[in-house]
Amino acid sequence: MMIIPNSSIRMPARSLVTESTGTPGAWGGLHSTVELLSEVSVYRVSATASPGVTGEWFALGPWVEMPGGMPHGSAPTRPASYDAIVTLAPGTVLNVGVRGPAMPDGDEEVVGELIRGPVSKVRPLDGWWGPRPT
Repeated sequence: MMIIPNSSIRMPARSLVTESTGTPGAWGGLHSTVELLSEVSVYRVSATASPGVTGEWFALGPWVEMPGGMPHGSAPTRPASYDAIVTLAPGTVLNVGVRGPAMPDGDEEVVGELIRGPVSKVRPLDGWWGPRPT
């Protein structure tokens, strides 16, 4: 298990030599390149969500899907660009770090950028998503 730099997010991954990003300004500081050691489910951020954002991007962290729509009394706070839950396979290589100014606005702070890897499982969202209840 490793902790993503500048965050409290833990991932079953190992560090690799840092690779460049496809989106300048994507990172709010340094990013790291990691290889997943086991499956990880993440929320996909559509690459069409923000001009200049290229490739596949994922929101990482303690978020959960809330089937059936928004919680009672909630206003829409999640951008429509979050479109699916993706299960990344072991061996997937990602850049990971804190979101920078080029990323679309959202509640997540920690993001991952797909570099390469096996085919992922993709499932469209059934409802909203939000912070994991504590």
